[in-house]
Amino acid sequence: MSRARKLTLGVTGIIVLLVAALAWVGVRALSAKHHLDAARVSLEAARTSLLDRKLDPASTAISDAGRETAAARNLTGDPVWFVLAHIPYLGDNLAVARGIAVGADDIARRVLPPALKAARDLDPKLLRKPDGSVDLALLQRVAPPLRAADTVQDRVDRAVHNLPTGLLGRPEVEKV
Repeated sequence: MSRARKLTLGVTGIIVLLVAALAWVGVRALSAKHHLDAARVSLEAARTSLLDRKLDPASTAISDAGRETAAARNLTGDPVWFVLAHIPYLGDNLAVARGIAVGADDIARRVLPPALKAARDLDPKLLRKPDGSVDLALLQRVAPPLRAADTVQDRVDRAVHNLPTGLLGRPEVEKV
């Protein structure tokens, strides 16, 4: 086999691998977007339920959101995604998508569940003692998990702020 033929086969092989990797990541990116969109719908339902103090539907919606964000995190964390994320320009966009998926998952599964538990524990009927005073012991019990959740939220905020801007612009995360 001639040297030119070997070079042509080598270049063709590299192009085929690159196209396959891009297709792989493209399909996974669309699937991750679908999961994140579904999580957003679930979180909107959770917010509505929480505002109406309907904690059981809120819990279900938060669990649903957590399943969706975990799927998005998984889809954006494979080795092919990792390798392509280190390509200039294209890699920035993949890093942003991964960062958003990780941040959303941390919020859905590490911030919102303790916040929901605190909402259950801080039932206004239980917070006030019969004499009208506030049950400080109850407030002290819910404070540590809320502080831990706030720490996770702050870490997510910093991580998202430090993502490259890429072609997608700078993502924003609202404080929960």
